[in-house]
Amino acid sequence: MGLILFFLILKPIKFQADSLFYDSKRKVLYLLKNVKIEYENVELFSDTVTFFEEKKSLIAHGRAKLKSGKDTLKGGKIIYNTESKKGKVLRGKTKIEKGVLWADEIYKGEKDEIKAFKGNYTTCELESPHYFFTYKKVKVIPKKDIIAEPVLLYVKDFPIFFLPFWIFPATRERKSGFLTPRPGRNSLLGLYLKNLTYYWAINPYMDYTIGFDLYEKKGATIITEYEYVVFKFLEGNISGTFTREINPKRERWSINGIHNQNFFYKSKVQAKADFISDHTYATDYSEYKPERLKSEAYSYIVFSKNFKTSSINLTLDRREDFLNKKKETKLPVFSFSFFGREIGHLCAFQGD
Repeated sequence: MGLILFFLILKPIKFQADSLFYDSKRKVLYLLKNVKIEYENVELFSDTVTFFEEKKSLIAHGRAKLKSGKDTLKGGKIIYNTESKKGKVLRGKTKIEKGVLWADEIYKGEKDEIKAFKGNYTTCELESPHYFFTYKKVKVIPKKDIIAEPVLLYVKDFPIFFLPFWIFPATRERKSGFLTPRPGRNSLLGLYLKNLTYYWAINPYMDYTIGFDLYEKKGATIITEYEYVVFKFLEGNISGTFTREINPKRERWSINGIHNQNFFYKSKVQAKADFISDHTYATDYSEYKPERLKSEAYSYIVFSKNFKTSSINLTLDRREDFLNKKKETKLPVFSFSFFGREIGHLCAFQGD
């Protein structure tokens, strides 16, 4: 195992390999087998490397891997300049947050920006992904966006959807932008493309989402959601969906929401909205198992106030029983509790 240290502008670069050969006339270093190079926060691993001392550049061949901080580039060939910190990867691959990007050519810039040409991108975690997006060129701005153009979506190697460009989020942080679509297929809906969605971070306290789900056999669904959190005083969300089906022709919808608000003098309001056009709507479309299995829709508004030794509650609620096909509404119910024990309540019912 050979080891050589060079000093580039007082910054050491460390070379390690099974075999090393230095051509002093040409000022070229050749490294063979199990090559490892370390320079500042950059590490490079490869089968063979040729380092040009005067140009301060290197060419790595074989199973090449370049690590820069938390980012990793892999490829069949890597060209890298230790002075400019720019590099090029041929037949490369890199992981970006939740996704993986492949390309014929990947270029790494000074500030870890990446440009790639002719490749594909997927967020599917399988070795042979169920879906992927092909592109001619893409730009990755770290912790911001992945901008690709043009984009063609493939599901199981079949082209499904074309867009002149698309912007994928390249961060897990809260940020406005397009979300990553999720394609798939099932017997009821056929081929589908979900989450064609734009997320808007309005301010630190609220955000808004609007998008579409497209279904081969059923049509399209519009999805919208508004969420808010204002310190500890006010929080909640409201969401809705609207589906216009083509087979059979009908319109279906749902509205859901939660609201919690604290007032002065230990009083607060809690509310929940749960309305749906028909009980099989969630069964047909929801990916969340408890939603598909739920047997009722329950909505309520509760006002409560606490005193030192007692509390009062005023409640209005509505319950729809899907199994027994019954609807029941409780008009305002007033209850009074003393030392945690309910003393009595007044209520009225309305049902059908």
